Amino acid sequence: MKSLILVFAILLSFSSFAQENAVEKESNEPVFTCDLLNFKKNKLVFTGDVTFKTDIIQVEDADKIVYNKNTKKMVITGLDRFVMDGEIHVKNKAKKNRLRYTVGERIAYMD
Repeated sequence: MKSLILVFAILLSFSSFAQENAVEKESNEPVFTCDLLNFKKNKLVFTGDVTFKTDIIQVEDADKIVYNKNTKKMVITGLDRFVMDGEIHVKNKAKKNRLRYTVGERIAYMD
């Protein structure tokens, strides 16, 4: 009986070594860097050389980003180009030089 319990314990320990590590889920939460950050109620205002990155979109050297934490919507101003799904987009025909984006979506709107 003792040998049966010992064999069972050894088999159980070997099976735990065979398990694969859990794959971490990629986070789509935004990552920001900037010179100055202001809080206004539910909004974050990033100013001065702002960089923003998620798994879908990447913006560098923007003048200002206003991010609503509740709706996850943002308005980005003062950018020349951005990368979305690995493709570079240039804002040469935009009138207001403003990009509107909701975190997690695959669509961005240039004004």
